[in-house]
Amino acid sequence: MCIDPGKISDVGFVACRKCWQCKETRIDDWVGRCVAESKTAKAAHVVTLTYGHDLETGDTDNIRAAVLTYSDVQKYLKLLRFNGYPVRYFVVGEYGSLKGRAHWHICLYWQDKVPDHKLRENFAEKHWPHGWSYWDEASAKAVRYACKYMLKDVDDAEKQAFGPMVSKKPPLGDQYFRQVARQYVEQGLSPQNLYYWFADVKRHPLGFRAKTMKQYREGSKPVRFLMADKTAENFVQSFLDQWDEVHGTFPPKSKLLDAHNPKPSKDDGFDRWLLSKGYQRDELAKEDERKLFDEYLATRPILFERKARIPVTKPVTLPEGGTPAKWHPPSKSWFSEVGGERLFYSTDEEGNPVWHADRNPKNADAASRQSLRRRCRENLSKGSRRLRPSREPRQEQSEQSPSYRDLSKGL
Repeated sequence: MCIDPGKISDVGFVACRKCWQCKETRIDDWVGRCVAESKTAKAAHVVTLTYGHDLETGDTDNIRAAVLTYSDVQKYLKLLRFNGYPVRYFVVGEYGSLKGRAHWHICLYWQDKVPDHKLRENFAEKHWPHGWSYWDEASAKAVRYACKYMLKDVDDAEKQAFGPMVSKKPPLGDQYFRQVARQYVEQGLSPQNLYYWFADVKRHPLGFRAKTMKQYREGSKPVRFLMADKTAENFVQSFLDQWDEVHGTFPPKSKLLDAHNPKPSKDDGFDRWLLSKGYQRDELAKEDERKLFDEYLATRPILFERKARIPVTKPVTLPEGGTPAKWHPPSKSWFSEVGGERLFYSTDEEGNPVWHADRNPKNADAASRQSLRRRCRENLSKGSRRLRPSREPRQEQSEQSPSYRDLSKGL
């Protein structure tokens, strides 16, 4: 959530993209997509490319370290692919804080084999002739370390970082999100939001404190990432395509699907139905297309039929001896009081509207619990400290049984 959002007259409130929360949101977006891409790659590494000894001039201070030149990274990736190492990438360039030398942070996602390398030490890589390479495993911390540099010195034109430059066809994490959509289809569910998380990517809540290392490890919780823009559109479209292929029906109701797919899609079978009727969709007017689409909906089976359990119309008939019906806002139903007990006007299991002792007629114990709560409130209003009424009445002392005082006199 943005701290200082701006307001546009025709759009509404928009993020400022400059406060710390906007920056963290942008970093988390790329971290989530990079981690998602690593889940489907053969292997993944975070590589730092620096400029060292200049082979052309022999100078120890490489002239290419003065300016970020993206063509150097492009040639590096082309050499990898030319030598039989297909790879997808996430690239960020920055200037060092100490000497201001240019260098690159790259997340590499290998689609097949991996070239020879050394982990956690500088070495001369044949695909990078300008200096040193430093490789590390693509853990969540290493990926976040690389992603945070895209916002380094963002307000300084001379020291501003470069990037990110990423693989776009398809976008990063696309294959993983298609697998997530497939899981929804296999379970017969519709996605209700665009959040996703990983079991091995955790973070401690703000202000968390722990006394022991065990409490510190157990206090971390999975980070919730949010799909946005093209990633969200591809995820929803992939779910709709796979659902139509497997089930051949419309998916269950979801506000997410309605927001991203307000019109009938060309891939949901509507075009095939039009062709079978002898129509061409591009030649139809909007009104005719809507009428035909309503007719098409009537021909398709409904997977989940939803019925309202509680009618909102005011009941015409009242229970015997009941008070006039009143509206109950919490349950969104009408009720009538009979002898101090409330009867709610709702539907039974067959869908017929009748008067029930509880808002949910399937719950047999709800009426007894409700009456118990009412008696408890009455006892509290009378000043009684007993929260629950006694189940067994207290037996009165008979005249023949001796009392404690009578026994104490005999002592």
